[in-house]
Amino acid sequence: MAICTLWRRLYLRDDWNDLSDTRSYTDAQVMDRLRSTSLFSTLRDLYTGGLSSLLDIDTLSKLIRRPSEALEIPTDEDMVERYSQGGYYVEDGYTAYTKEEIVAIHTELDKEREQLDELVGVLEGAGLWDEVARIEESERPREEDELDVKIDTSAQIVRGNSLGLDIEME
Repeated sequence: MAICTLWRRLYLRDDWNDLSDTRSYTDAQVMDRLRSTSLFSTLRDLYTGGLSSLLDIDTLSKLIRRPSEALEIPTDEDMVERYSQGGYYVEDGYTAYTKEEIVAIHTELDKEREQLDELVGVLEGAGLWDEVARIEESERPREEDELDVKIDTSAQIVRGNSLGLDIEME
């Protein structure tokens, strides 16, 4: 459920209705606007960031939730089970969540779901999600040399160790 919440909030950060209105923009401007979305940045970070060195592309892809998949929120019962055993710190120490606080959290999640539900048609039906994903994939660096990383392997490296001795490495 937490991953759905992350993706739901990511989708709610951008004004997708405005992004879908491309009438007064050139193709290049439309592409720039789509590149500026939280979705594009997240996909780029997912596929080129630290996780990409630990997980293969299929595993990374399983972390993605399309808008219609991110609509899922926990039930009231799940919320009570999860939060009644938890709490938070206040000035006087640790305090448990009250039933009212749990209901308030669920109400906020439900509002997020409703907001995203209104955008699913724009994101998925109008193809904006697919277009952002296509742009990110087409511009994604594939090799280390595409990242402009150049390593000088001919340099001598001198480094210390815990004994304070300099060691030359080739």
